[in-house]
Amino acid sequence: MSAETSVSGSAKRERLFFALWPDEATRLGLNEVAAGLLTSGTARRVAATDLHLTLAFLGAVDEAARRCFERTASRVQAGSFSLTIDRAGCWARRGIVWAAPSAQPAALALLVERLYAVLAGCGLASEARRYRAHITLARNARYIKRRVEIAPLRWDIDRFCLVAARPPRAAAAPGRYEILKYWKLS
Repeated sequence: MSAETSVSGSAKRERLFFALWPDEATRLGLNEVAAGLLTSGTARRVAATDLHLTLAFLGAVDEAARRCFERTASRVQAGSFSLTIDRAGCWARRGIVWAAPSAQPAALALLVERLYAVLAGCGLASEARRYRAHITLARNARYIKRRVEIAPLRWDIDRFCLVAARPPRAAAAPGRYEILKYWKLS
């Protein structure tokens, strides 16, 4: 059962996800990568303040489901680790420009695995597809190379967070994210 199916139809719902949120230096580095890749065209860059790496997407959930996710996330036991972002590219069919590590650290895979394991207690099923760590830099992109190496960005990760996707204020404005809660990694 997914988070979507565990929600009552009448309750207020929020679109939530668990993520890694970059520190200032990593965010600025990722923003520079995006600027270097997207010199022109119709691509819509993700605001530097919204750059993140999604761990688990929860969907639209009500308050009771949110409380369950918060409670169970506090049981995740995983250590801090470093992530080296050293490649970027574009999924042309979807128009997504991304940055990612060329090698996913075992600690990241373990964090995702343990997070899904505890979230199962709230009714969230693991993703059917293999987890692919990436940071979305832009949407609606065209004419970007499929994959390029970039100057390595080292990101030291010591926490993960629960995030709400907020609707845009104007029709043409991108949505914004709000960090609701952090959990430290040991």
